[in-house]
Amino acid sequence: MLSPKQVQGLKEATKRINLFEGCVRSGKTFVANTLFIEQCYTVPYDKFLLTGKTKDTLKRNVTTDIIKFIGEDNCEYNSHMGELSYKVGRENRTIYCVGALDERSIGRIQGGTFGSWYADERVTHPEGVCEMARTRLSVANSRMFWT
Repeated sequence: MLSPKQVQGLKEATKRINLFEGCVRSGKTFVANTLFIEQCYTVPYDKFLLTGKTKDTLKRNVTTDIIKFIGEDNCEYNSHMGELSYKVGRENRTIYCVGALDERSIGRIQGGTFGSWYADERVTHPEGVCEMARTRLSVANSRMFWT
């Protein structure tokens, strides 16, 4: 059952940048996951960005739940490449999972275009990484979700 704050987050997170903050175990990640997956299915683009402190923490905190949400039989996760592939209709789509531990991570984002971006534990990301990711969202209706 959703809390009143989770319901509010699901209804009101309609801005270009949507920040979810609060206590540990308050349901921020569930709301951000839900909204990001919705974007991944509805924005007419085939590449999306998911960042976390490291690829390992990102997998533990977010990617595993997103795989369950999509359905393990409906997607494929390449942990070495950090790519989660799935289909929308007949179209292949990819969520690029990038560790943002330091400024070297900029190179894994630079040059890409993404339909939306989800930053798990955004406060741990270097500012250069965040600025690069923000500039890569030129697709119409792309949004950012930050926990």
